[in-house]
Amino acid sequence: MRVRQSNFELMRIVSMFMIIVWHLFLYGVNMDTASPSLKLVFDFFRSIMVVHVNSFILISGYFLINSEFKMSKLLKLNDSVVFYKIIIYLVFVYFGLATTDSITILRNFFPFDLENYWFMRIYMIMYIFSPFYNVFINNISKNVHKKILIIMFLIFSILSTLTNQEAVMDYTVSYGYSIVSFTFLYFIGAYLRKYPIDDTYLGKKYSNSLKQLLFIISFFILALFNYSMHITSIQLMQHKGIFEYVGNILFISFNQYDNPIVLVQSISYFMFFYYMSFNSKIINAVSKTVFGIYLIHENLFIRNTMYKWFNFPKIVNSKIEFVHIFIVAVIIFTSCFIIDFIRQFVFKIIYNLKVSKWWRKKYRGNLCSFGLKIKW
Repeated sequence: MRVRQSNFELMRIVSMFMIIVWHLFLYGVNMDTASPSLKLVFDFFRSIMVVHVNSFILISGYFLINSEFKMSKLLKLNDSVVFYKIIIYLVFVYFGLATTDSITILRNFFPFDLENYWFMRIYMIMYIFSPFYNVFINNISKNVHKKILIIMFLIFSILSTLTNQEAVMDYTVSYGYSIVSFTFLYFIGAYLRKYPIDDTYLGKKYSNSLKQLLFIISFFILALFNYSMHITSIQLMQHKGIFEYVGNILFISFNQYDNPIVLVQSISYFMFFYYMSFNSKIINAVSKTVFGIYLIHENLFIRNTMYKWFNFPKIVNSKIEFVHIFIVAVIIFTSCFIIDFIRQFVFKIIYNLKVSKWWRKKYRGNLCSFGLKIKW
């Protein structure tokens, strides 16, 4: 059993908290009503938080490169998705907040997700392909791996950003919301695992604390640079011709996951936590619930209802609203953590029941009878 590294588990927690705040900005607070100065404050926070999704894929590539594909992990992820879909839907039906037409019922009881959770859909596809990624990555040299990353960076980050995705639409980069982008990040995470910075000349020369400091400084410098590009884009869009075109590119790419600045910033963010060294059972326990936290608060029924409960103003006219957002994010995170912690406790009891063990053995035996060799 793999011992969880608390530094990366803390990164998962911080990233999930960023996601909640990000969603509060998107769905909770009507920033369109804010003054230009408040919007700039909002954009500054976004320039810091935009690394949240990339960080999860980087850490997946980092660990999965040395792991075997397990069907049980894939089923566990899907079971969590289906469980929350069904339970949340039934709760909303009970309170008369959801319809019971055949299409809605089918969508929420279907064993695979077709509507909610874009991240989980792509993540599970990536996990299915991970053993094939690993075979390829483990059979190429460091130099080839590096060249592949450079080519991917040029095509799926720089080119897609400079053309607003138009030149690479056939490859469905989709601003970082695609299996192509996830694959690229997976390859980066795998590279960081196979060829550690500590093995390089500079890595050996400087202490871990200094490297950690350099990475967090670079993280904020890149965030500020991206933010300054965003401010510049607003000014450029006031003009015509080439200035407007460039401004439009910078404006659209500001908070996109495949933005080259954001990609490098994400790596700096990852490496900052990489050089932490501590162990905490509490951090590890909380980290186990982060996907559950995502599944609860990002469920469409919850999303379309929850943000109304916190009484966000229709017109944002004070910086104090950012304190409100932070408090609400803590409440959402804590509430979802408690719910998923209880779910995991109940699932563990059910999993260890004799009838559950019997069913798993019979189910796996039936699959094996068809000649399927599956790593459980």
